[in-house]
Amino acid sequence: MAYAYPAPAPAPPVAAPVQFNAAPMGMWTTGCCGCFEDCEACCCAYFCPCVVFGRVAEIASDGSVAMEEACAIWYLVQICLLAGCVYSFGFRSKLRVKYNLPGDTVNDFLMHWCCQCCAFSQEYRELKNRGWNLAEGYRANIMRFQAGNVPPQNQFMSKQ
Repeated sequence: MAYAYPAPAPAPPVAAPVQFNAAPMGMWTTGCCGCFEDCEACCCAYFCPCVVFGRVAEIASDGSVAMEEACAIWYLVQICLLAGCVYSFGFRSKLRVKYNLPGDTVNDFLMHWCCQCCAFSQEYRELKNRGWNLAEGYRANIMRFQAGNVPPQNQFMSKQ
């Protein structure tokens, strides 16, 4: 008498390092004055800089800083001290390190001090060009990226 045992459930996929997009490491995908390459990012950075910064900061910090938190802190520092760049340039540095982009801390600060709108727009475009949907937030993007790397289940060899 033979007993049929159900096949074991497949093991959950192990999260491998995710290469989000084929954008080149070590190079910015757009220039700091490339605002017309993405009018949405440019207008959003000009009219709602705290929102753009919050979205960039959440992703640059790998989700350790919530979008709303970064947005509120930047807004308060900017309104009270007119020095939002003191808070925001650090996230540009994190983004630079994350993607091995050229620059240094002094240039990050000067970029945010002299033209914060252009800096926010460039950072927004950079993440967008690397496959991030900034409106979704960090966790939703990570889940989307990992779902894209999971092999299809139940593949069997068949004779054709």
